[in-house]
Amino acid sequence: MFYNFDNGAFNFHGRWETVEGGKRSHWTRPYVEFYCDADFKLCLADGAGEYSVWVNGEAVGSENGVYKLAEESLVRFTADETAHTVTFKGIETDGNVRFAPSRDKHMLIIGDSLTHSKFSHSVIIPKTWDWDYTCIAQGSMALCVDRGYFKVSDEHLPYKGMSKAFFMLQNPGEQGEMTEYDFSMQEYPDMVLLNIGTNDHLTDESWVKGFAEAYAEFVARLHQLYPNVPTYLLLPSADTVDGSGWRRNTIEKCAKEAEAKYSNMTYISSREWDVEISSDKVHPTEAGYKTYAEELMKAIGKV
Repeated sequence: MFYNFDNGAFNFHGRWETVEGGKRSHWTRPYVEFYCDADFKLCLADGAGEYSVWVNGEAVGSENGVYKLAEESLVRFTADETAHTVTFKGIETDGNVRFAPSRDKHMLIIGDSLTHSKFSHSVIIPKTWDWDYTCIAQGSMALCVDRGYFKVSDEHLPYKGMSKAFFMLQNPGEQGEMTEYDFSMQEYPDMVLLNIGTNDHLTDESWVKGFAEAYAEFVARLHQLYPNVPTYLLLPSADTVDGSGWRRNTIEKCAKEAEAKYSNMTYISSREWDVEISSDKVHPTEAGYKTYAEELMKAIGKV
């Protein structure tokens, strides 16, 4: 039997777009969950990007396209690749499929590669706390539109910074038209985590002014969207390579100003966390990502 994507059996999390014949994924690791009690096949549109399938919280592979189930299980289908979307059409199974209710809490996580990484807090914390999530993150992306290393097509250049890209349905690295996101469609979060600024070339005073203005405007818009939602403004784990301290000092100053202005915003410093940084002197190692996530969970528990 074919269970179509829109028959009510599937629960979509993150940003998805309804298109002809399916739901198209956008941004970082959006997923769909359902219960199924028999072997099944995925039905995806041609040209699908990378994806993974999880059964009762464990990643699984297929046998000739068939996912084996010994009993009714919670199945999660995750669109893993940011730039190449996946269109989920449904599943084929001889068994029964039923709706998997949302979890009690939902987390919105925003950032760059320090958030986009499969080893990062954006993966560890929702799994540890058993929360649903929406992750809006992109490697190499700055907050400011005219900064960073993120490569996009000329038509998408106006969205080349998170200060603009966050408000679009699509990641600007995708092909095709960019459209504004309809926030009435979102899963309203119980918590927001923001970790941005690593790619903004914060190396001297000439770069700081524009970043400070963009940061203030962005958190103001977040406050407008989520006025009563606890929002944590995070300090990246590594400073400028030259040791000048511009990156962390600037982000810290901007976050503290936002904390003083908005009652729902809290700055969290990572200066004392002893996060192991990789040879590129920017990104944590896998162990470093784990340390950052663990310390962040402790900090959130204390504030």
